[in-house]
Amino acid sequence: MLHFWIGYLHPFVDGNGRIARAFFYWYLLREKYWAFGYIPLSKVIKNSPGQYGNAYVFSEQDDNDLTYFIEYNINKIIQAMKEFDVYAERKWKENTHMAKLSRGKYKLNDRQIQLLRYYYKNKDATTSIKTHMKINETSRITAMKDLKKLENMKFITSKKVGKTIYYYGTEKVTELFG
Repeated sequence: MLHFWIGYLHPFVDGNGRIARAFFYWYLLREKYWAFGYIPLSKVIKNSPGQYGNAYVFSEQDDNDLTYFIEYNINKIIQAMKEFDVYAERKWKENTHMAKLSRGKYKLNDRQIQLLRYYYKNKDATTSIKTHMKINETSRITAMKDLKKLENMKFITSKKVGKTIYYYGTEKVTELFG
């Protein structure tokens, strides 16, 4: 009802729908419906602008009966939950496959696996021995061993720039998640 009310009043020139959804999210999270922080509800609503507009129009034309608007939102919540389930299942499979190969076949440690996940998500990312040391709170020797092992296995490649050696992910990182 909060969502509908803000959209109905239309207090701003632009962004009323976004503000209405922000208040809707705020209310749900405040009331401990924490899962709404993870489902892609705004994306689902954005992909159905005609239905969203009709939900308002039908409610307004029927003496402000919010049934149309509430039904639309419930359907979109259900759709967003299904999309999240598909996403979570896909990510679980990716991570399970990657962890099994990383630990089993390649005998990688958690620091190395974390770095490969970072490279997978950030294709143009780099790291250095110093960065690897800081992030993992480890010694220089351990950081060097981690990176050298990954380089020998062709998961990363190195390039010296000035006095610093930077490490980049290779295509083999993407294959590991495949």
